[in-house]
Amino acid sequence: MKKIRLLFYFYLIIIILFVVLKFDGSFYLIRDTMQNIKWSREEGAMNINYIPLKTIISQFQNAGEFWALKNLFANLAVFIPWGILFPLSYKHFKKFIPFAMATLCFLFLIECIQFIFMIGFFDVDDILLNFIGACIGYFIVNILINTKFLKTYKESSP
Repeated sequence: MKKIRLLFYFYLIIIILFVVLKFDGSFYLIRDTMQNIKWSREEGAMNINYIPLKTIISQFQNAGEFWALKNLFANLAVFIPWGILFPLSYKHFKKFIPFAMATLCFLFLIECIQFIFMIGFFDVDDILLNFIGACIGYFIVNILINTKFLKTYKESSP
């Protein structure tokens, strides 16, 4: 289980770098994003979407565009490992309700950090898509546990 937890921590570092900070190899882009958001706020625009499905509908309407599909699928895919590694790393998150609550809190924290530090947009749709991705991972790992592919995990559970 220690190896899985180490893998989970490595995954968290990747999430912080690429999802929270949107690091692409250059800190200049992060600085430019912060300056652009600051300028937008000074002009009266906020970097926030609190209307559920607003962004998702827009992306579906532009589904022929690469950026739209990339955003939809990336937001789902990036949290599938969370859904697998988090409950395997911490057994008290093996049950769905504690897993879902902790996951939603973590996703909300990510969006708040992006908003407060102006390194991205707070988008309720990102929380929704990330949560769906995490749930996909959660259900995958539970199927594997129940079909005995992860027999050692099931046997070591409380």
